[in-house]
Amino acid sequence: MQRGKTRTLDGKMRFVTFRCGPWRKLNRLERLLTFPLRLLRSKETRDYTAALEQVVDWWFEIDENGIVRREIAFDASGEAIAAAPLGDNWGVFGELDEAPRGLGPEVDQAEFEATWQRIHNHWRYARVVKQ
Repeated sequence: MQRGKTRTLDGKMRFVTFRCGPWRKLNRLERLLTFPLRLLRSKETRDYTAALEQVVDWWFEIDENGIVRREIAFDASGEAIAAAPLGDNWGVFGELDEAPRGLGPEVDQAEFEATWQRIHNHWRYARVVKQ
């Protein structure tokens, strides 16, 4: 299955929460050591990484194999601030072989889709404005 698709062969997707954060900011030495890696990332991925410092909650779409296909990140106020995969942003959890342990309650699929669409539209609009 290609990255970013929303359906598996049998259509069994789960929509769940995950609490992880807030993430600590890197200190000067850590920023210096990771600077070359950050230069290799595209502009969109750098923007995504900066937003991650504010994330405290996630919503995942997980396929029947336990792999995260889409992720939405929320800040402490409950605002959706990042999503992946979008453009060059592959996400944090989508590259793992399985979803993280300690998943929380289910999320209503319609609510997930509405939030995904809202952040996806915002991302598309921001890309058009940048060009």
